[in-house]
Amino acid sequence: MNNMDIKEFVEQVRQMPAEQAVDVLCALVIKQDEMIKALEAKFTAIIAEQAAEIAALKKLVYGQRSEKRKPKDEEDPPESASLTPPNQPNRGKASTQRNGNHQTDKGLRFTGAAEKMVIEIPVPAGENVEIIRYETIHRLAQRPAAVIVLEYRIPIIKNRKSNQLLPNWHPNQLFEGSYADVSFIVGMMLDKCLYHLPLYRQHQRLTNSGVDLARSTLTHWFARGADLLKPIFHALRSSILTSSRLQMDETPIKASRKVKGKMNTGYFWPMLGDQDEIVFEFANTRARKHIETSLAGEFKGTLLTDGYGSYQVYCASRDNITHAICWVHWRRKFKEIEDAYPGEAEIVLEQIGKLYANEKFIRNAELNSNKALEYRITHSKPIVDNLFIWCEKQLQNPKLTPKSKLRAAIQYGTKRETELRVFLEDADLPMDTNNIEREIRPIAVGNKNWMFSWTEAGAEQLGVIYSLIATCRMQGVDPYTYLVDVLLRVGQHPASKVDELIPRHWKKMFQNNPMRSDLWGKGQ
Repeated sequence: MNNMDIKEFVEQVRQMPAEQAVDVLCALVIKQDEMIKALEAKFTAIIAEQAAEIAALKKLVYGQRSEKRKPKDEEDPPESASLTPPNQPNRGKASTQRNGNHQTDKGLRFTGAAEKMVIEIPVPAGENVEIIRYETIHRLAQRPAAVIVLEYRIPIIKNRKSNQLLPNWHPNQLFEGSYADVSFIVGMMLDKCLYHLPLYRQHQRLTNSGVDLARSTLTHWFARGADLLKPIFHALRSSILTSSRLQMDETPIKASRKVKGKMNTGYFWPMLGDQDEIVFEFANTRARKHIETSLAGEFKGTLLTDGYGSYQVYCASRDNITHAICWVHWRRKFKEIEDAYPGEAEIVLEQIGKLYANEKFIRNAELNSNKALEYRITHSKPIVDNLFIWCEKQLQNPKLTPKSKLRAAIQYGTKRETELRVFLEDADLPMDTNNIEREIRPIAVGNKNWMFSWTEAGAEQLGVIYSLIATCRMQGVDPYTYLVDVLLRVGQHPASKVDELIPRHWKKMFQNNPMRSDLWGKGQ
């Protein structure tokens, strides 16, 4: 009511009989009370939503990164508890010992792969001096940067009879006109892609070590080195697409500048095969068309992904692909609302925890595929059945509002029930995409260090290097040894046999006798 309405209403009430006026006023009071309660409920919901967002932001900034849940009966030890076992005081210094492949000295552990320099302390002069024994002490040291200039002294020889110069030896050269040894190119790649050291920082380190190079030279070498490895990348991708079980995901990366100076958002699309091989394809879009381009006509089997809708739409259009969805992504929905809905979240998290306990038993018992599938059906399927029955009952609860976060978390799973149940039909299919997310982590860390790629071509080159390094680590191959070998070998290896250079095949054929840089001695 506006002011005019209120005055007219008051005049009308005054002219009414007393009983009628009371009834009208009572009705008005009831209506106003309902409006107030509705507003209070609305503002309470808004405040609760904002409080939840603030709590989520605080947790993002200050909270733990691990999604593991601590059992209720597990208590933290008192702060005063001693870290030293009783009756075993820490006395004196520890002697140098061997622990497996490690040598230890006062906590310092190192293997035979660590470079070691022995410093001999001279014996004091004197006739009455006798050496009883030698004491060995280790200290960890570091050079400013492990950059070495190789100086080749090549003899120029002529034939005495013909007086003609004989062909002389020249060191290996990856690209024409380059004075970079293969070990430097590989070290630069590993520093950036494995140890997250951007090229401009590598340039600063070189300058401090007395080497004067243009920063653009490092960029040029990195790009040309990645181009040499592209045929191996494509062979690795072809090997992965022959898998019967494929994991796929996407992660953003800033690449290529917009007109106003801002960076475009591109995406790495990692694909993880069932033989521990992974590739990171770059695309400037997150649209479904990349999935269609990347997989169409080549992959047939089970595709394990997160809940991104484009995967569901694509798999629904393909008869030869079974779509499976990661359980961790559903679990994460309830972990996020654990504080707001502790009772309901506890039920779901506990049941999913039982599923993972079953998976742990299968791994530890080393069950074969048939036994593992039988165990999943016997022990995991009833848990899954009961969990979805509970979810359906919750959705029928009238107190669960349409905008409730609990309803959203439940519906995330119920809308994807078919895909979530696929692991119960395939013993070799994991329940989640944790393996591929673990390999994405270096990219996320790298983005914090260099933040973007200047061009889309640069992002593609990063994907090539990331793919080979990550696959080497999954195959148990040393990335440095592998990259040095294949960069030296790729120019003379038959193009029709490039698949022999992917890490899985390389370790069988060349790992025992790899090609090396002259840094380790000419002819080795």
